Amino acid sequence: MKRVWVSNPSWPNHKSVFTSAGLEVREYAYYDAANHALDFDGLLASLNEAQAGDVVLFHGCCHNPTGIDPTLDQWQQLAQLSVEKGWLTAVRFRLPGLRPPVWKKMLKGYALLLLYIKSCWSPAPTRKTLACTTSASAPALWSPRIKRL
Repeated sequence: MKRVWVSNPSWPNHKSVFTSAGLEVREYAYYDAANHALDFDGLLASLNEAQAGDVVLFHGCCHNPTGIDPTLDQWQQLAQLSVEKGWLTAVRFRLPGLRPPVWKKMLKGYALLLLYIKSCWSPAPTRKTLACTTSASAPALWSPRIKRL
């Protein structure tokens, strides 16, 4: 693993974290500012350049900073492309509670399950999908503990 793909735009820290770890950071198209929508055609065109062994980082829900997520059909297409290209897929989940609960759970669960199942059929050695989450954006999980310090 030498190269990581992050969306453009993305959370600003992503690039610096990966660069400081010695990884090359590439960007894939994500946001269509003119239409305030996902640039899915641009996203696919960008990720067609990703190679086997690259890491592709997705925001599983509530993309930061746009708030725009792929549809379920688009997640299916991304999962299929990940199998064809042999990436290591990383899905970052953040901002719990910003989507209506039922939709949020369905989208998070569907995206992760779909990417994981598809990765099982991808060529070795890239049969992997990673899920990352944080409680930093969920003060209800950590604020009582911080107050006790």
